[in-house]
Amino acid sequence: MTRRERRKSDAPPDDAALRDALTEAQLKTLQTLEPMGWTLEFLRQQLFQEAIAVVSDAEGTRRAVLEPNGMLNENQEIPVRE
Repeated sequence: MTRRERRKSDAPPDDAALRDALTEAQLKTLQTLEPMGWTLEFLRQQLFQEAIAVVSDAEGTRRAVLEPNGMLNENQEIPVRE
């Protein structure tokens, strides 16, 4: 029997489930960014810590972290998929 890595899924993440993990401040900032083409790409959540949300621009060339307080942090080193 071949073991499949649990972290990898064939299905894209459910947007509603991702949003449920965001703080109110993160949601407000995301709602401000969405009309400009930014989207919530993924969440990284470590045990007993708030979720770190990563957003990307419409072209997919820039990524930024939505901090728990709603601030947009573009100074993170987040690789962009080619």
